[in-house]
Amino acid sequence: MEERNLKEAKNVFKTLCQTFDDLNLQYMSDEEKMIAYFSVNGDDLPISFEFKMNPVLHLIVLYSHIDIKIPEQSYDSFAVAISCANNGLPDGNFDFDDQTGTLLFRITLNYDNSLLGREALNHIVMGCYHLVEKYNDIFFMLTKTNYTTEEIIKLFK
Repeated sequence: MEERNLKEAKNVFKTLCQTFDDLNLQYMSDEEKMIAYFSVNGDDLPISFEFKMNPVLHLIVLYSHIDIKIPEQSYDSFAVAISCANNGLPDGNFDFDDQTGTLLFRITLNYDNSLLGREALNHIVMGCYHLVEKYNDIFFMLTKTNYTTEEIIKLFK
């Protein structure tokens, strides 16, 4: 990996951690691996975040693992629900792993030759929080009750 790429990634990671400090978040980080984690309590469910730097592709990758287990018999319903949630999102998307029954929100941000400041990173962190908070209750509800496709679509309107 080029030295410039690594230096740029470390600078962006430092700014990201400063953003967490600005938000008074308690987080864990590994500066060598350039990974940071934190959890917050949402209105109903805890929300965890994992930030990873990819120096080769010049990306910050954010994962928010949604703390629900999707029953196998609900996979079809969740395919519709995830499609509805993803429809119209300006950035990021919900991903479903049918091997594990898990759901996460993922967003990537390219920082190549850019000046990413703490305000922009704050906006991304808070935007991701609000998106996950908005939809995690609906996803949780879908694990407990059977809905028709039409009912699921109405939940997201």
